[in-house]
Amino acid sequence: MEGAPRTLLVCVEGLDWRVLSPRIDAGRMPALAALVERGVSGRVAPVDRAGGVPAWASVLTGASAMRHGVLSARVPGADGRTVRAAACGDRALPTIWERASRAGHRVAVAGWGEPFAPAVGASVAIELAVPPWAEAIAGPASAAEPVLAGLLRALAAAFEGEMRTTGAACRERSWDLACVHVAGWAALVREFVRFAPPAGSGVAAAHADAFGGVVDGACSALDGWFGSLVRTAGEGAAVVVAGERGLDLERWRAPASTAGPGAVHVAAHAPAAFVAVGPGMRPDSLRHGMVAVDVARITLAFRWIDGFAPPKDRGDVPLPAVPEGEVPADVRALLQERDAAFAHAAAVAGAIEAAVAARSRMAARYPSDAANVAELADLLVARGEAAAALAAVDSCCAAWHASCGGPSGDAHAEPWPLALAEARALLASDRSRDAAAAIDRAASGGAPEVEVLLARASAASSDEDHAASERHARAAIAAAPSSREARMALARALFAQERFPDAAGAARDAIGLAWADPFAHLLLGTALAADGRAREAIAALEDCLRVRPEFPPALRRLAAVHMNQLGDVGSARALMARAVAAARPGPAPRAPLP
Repeated sequence: MEGAPRTLLVCVEGLDWRVLSPRIDAGRMPALAALVERGVSGRVAPVDRAGGVPAWASVLTGASAMRHGVLSARVPGADGRTVRAAACGDRALPTIWERASRAGHRVAVAGWGEPFAPAVGASVAIELAVPPWAEAIAGPASAAEPVLAGLLRALAAAFEGEMRTTGAACRERSWDLACVHVAGWAALVREFVRFAPPAGSGVAAAHADAFGGVVDGACSALDGWFGSLVRTAGEGAAVVVAGERGLDLERWRAPASTAGPGAVHVAAHAPAAFVAVGPGMRPDSLRHGMVAVDVARITLAFRWIDGFAPPKDRGDVPLPAVPEGEVPADVRALLQERDAAFAHAAAVAGAIEAAVAARSRMAARYPSDAANVAELADLLVARGEAAAALAAVDSCCAAWHASCGGPSGDAHAEPWPLALAEARALLASDRSRDAAAAIDRAASGGAPEVEVLLARASAASSDEDHAASERHARAAIAAAPSSREARMALARALFAQERFPDAAGAARDAIGLAWADPFAHLLLGTALAADGRAREAIAALEDCLRVRPEFPPALRRLAAVHMNQLGDVGSARALMARAVAAARPGPAPRAPLP
């Protein structure tokens, strides 16, 4: 503790380089530019699909939703028939500041509410006021556009209040670690980015002229806040700036009819911005980016605290038994949402059994949910149970037809996600002809072009026609350049053709789109090893283990590189021992908290 730098963690909702970088380059955010210049910067990939509270829980605990248990902003009530907001007691792991406080560090926390920090005593009252930059825009526009002007004033005042509250908390308290959070910047950007030049499609010229400067004003205000916090922290302080995920700018720049006030929409894989200034952060510390759970590890490391998430603090709290027919619809929908979040987190962590159990619960509640059963079928295929996957698809098809009143024998009417899931299960059963027919049904049933092309690439690969698989993968990339799955399909096809440098390049492209995918890192490391680039392969495989610790395939590949290419027998044996230990069945991951 003695000698560790004072550490400031600044968390900003929706922090996105696509908004920040142009304004840094234009000289409008000098404080953030100085942090970037002094430290390292990169992208934070979310580890969970849900945004908001679950995503911040992953940032603050250093663990995925499967471990911290914060699967949604709401939880079922104690009676199993009502819904309440998530509270600190629903979180299974401590936050960054809770761990630091237990270790004897002085902490200051501001801008966080349940389920992260309970309200204690009376909070400092700060009068909400519209900042001058926002009033300079809203004033002239009030007569012609009173609704948008009023929205700007309300959001800007709330954002200003957040910045004042957090700034006061850092100035007025003695601390070794300060953790502050604001959400208002993201709210302003989401609502007004469609007016920023060049204005989004469908935006009236008068609106673009009136409100085109809102995002610039919000970024300047944010930068001033950054600067004041850094000055408060003092010279020599470590500073970490992070978002929980980026913004779906394409969606928010759409016409107002699809992105109106109050709407909330976050892209599934939008990375957030990250900056760290402090000892030990080398320029190459973020070769490709990082995952959300790394934020806690880096922040705690500055205070010389072990950054890995501790074991869970308590067991599960089961829901009371409520007859299925008496569970209200809102509770059923919430349970479905929470099981989906848990299933995704479990699958990412490699806990396939737990993911299958959660998806099976979802299928029992809503048998005709095609998207869920497609995910369940893919998990069963990954577990080597193609026949069970096909049975799950057939059962969902029957339920879907029954629910919509269609003839159960009309196979062409099945939802396309089920047809593609069936095709993947058929390929796993070496029934490539039947799989091709299922892919054709999906294509005629409205499946997106990229999904059909990826399925055809898998089918060609199954038939060992790797050149055809490459063609389909490249066509998928042309149809959807931001598709990680398409880049991975290309990398696998190139690797199968022993074009190892090209395969490594495609795998790097996939990592750039989704750094949190352990299979992309594994494929990169394998391709580099096959190309004789042992040191690069080791770095890639170590990144894989950062994403999924103790991942047996990565450990085995690392052992092979150390043994066969470096002649390091001792390291190879140690890695193989870890792989064997990691492959043994352990305790089941915690089930979703109620």
